[in-house]
Amino acid sequence: DERSIEHIALIMNFVPLQSMNLTFSNLSHERMKMFCDALKINTTLSRLNLRRNMIGNSEVALLCEALKINTTVTELNLGGNGIDENGAVAFCDLLKSNKVLSELTLNGNKCGSSGANSLIQSLETNKA
Repeated sequence: DERSIEHIALIMNFVPLQSMNLTFSNLSHERMKMFCDALKINTTLSRLNLRRNMIGNSEVALLCEALKINTTVTELNLGGNGIDENGAVAFCDLLKSNKVLSELTLNGNKCGSSGANSLIQSLETNKA
């Protein structure tokens, strides 16, 4: 429910977590927004697993906005969500400014060959 993600957001800002696994956490758009707001100010989290949460492009936009500010997340797993070529392009834009993200897992999404090629080009310029 909404209160559980509120608790997670609170914990993120008061407990120095380095890793968080939210696989199958049913992150709705509102929950994702709440989580990303907390992620913007978190200074300890380095590994984040958001597999299988039905995250789509609008949630990817929220996450990319947060990761442009967050400087600690180095590993992000978004496997098995609803991310398509547009979501992949959002990550391309993120990689232009975020130099700490070194591992991005997108298996099980529908990024397509165009999205994959765009990501490869962006990764070549990202020196994380």
